[in-house]
Amino acid sequence: MSLVVERGYAVRHGYYEETTFGTAPTGTDTATLSYNWGDVIEIDPAILPQYIRVRYLSGSRDVARHVKVREDVNLRTILQPTTINVMQYAIGNISKSVTWWFNFTNINKDLVLTGCKANELTVRGRPGEPLAVTMNWLCKDHSETAPQYSELPSDPGTDPFVPPSDAVLKDGSAFVKAIAFELRIRNNLERVPGWDTKPQAIIEKHREITGSITVTLEDFIELTDIINDTEFSLTLKISSINSFNLTGCKWDEFRVPSRPTDLIGLTLPFTAKSITLA
Repeated sequence: MSLVVERGYAVRHGYYEETTFGTAPTGTDTATLSYNWGDVIEIDPAILPQYIRVRYLSGSRDVARHVKVREDVNLRTILQPTTINVMQYAIGNISKSVTWWFNFTNINKDLVLTGCKANELTVRGRPGEPLAVTMNWLCKDHSETAPQYSELPSDPGTDPFVPPSDAVLKDGSAFVKAIAFELRIRNNLERVPGWDTKPQAIIEKHREITGSITVTLEDFIELTDIINDTEFSLTLKISSINSFNLTGCKWDEFRVPSRPTDLIGLTLPFTAKSITLA
């Protein structure tokens, strides 16, 4: 007997922008299929049925039946991006939805998630390391029907983003103390329920823009910012030409944990009013 199981390295992936929410594009035009968007480290699609457990006076102590009332479809992607395109779905293109296609080549199966919108984006940058991006998506539906496209390539063919030496700017000037950054965007999407098990829409609500800058302890300037209630801007460079630009920032706290064996550093959490990615 020959046992065939799926191997993670063999999974292929791609996405394409929908013109109608929850409807996968049709046709054979591979120009609309995006796969050169980064080195994907992990995908985690999840199908989550919601049941009512029915019990009644039947002479049995056990559940009588399971009634499905809803089905949530989620996706988590972890990648080292080579373009800003996919991250824009959490920022500038939040109103747009995409269809994700996963091809499990060893077992010859496809999983297609439709009506996907980016709910959360987390970006981490450290010196000398590829940019690390995690995105969480809420989706409308799923199917196992492969779209009419050519076979998915497996290599983006482009080096992933590595933040440059001046990766962090504060008020337009190099924030030379910075040795790492983390950015988090939460769009607080909500599924609008339909009368069947699928949502009729996924709507964005209020947005939260938070993060942190890790710095070496060289002075107390950030403490002065807090005391003076100073607002500032941040630029987080993710490549030689691309950056996140945050305005209306304020530090959330100033803490100095000190241990005898450590180089003393600070992790400075912040909250921003607005953000762009270009």
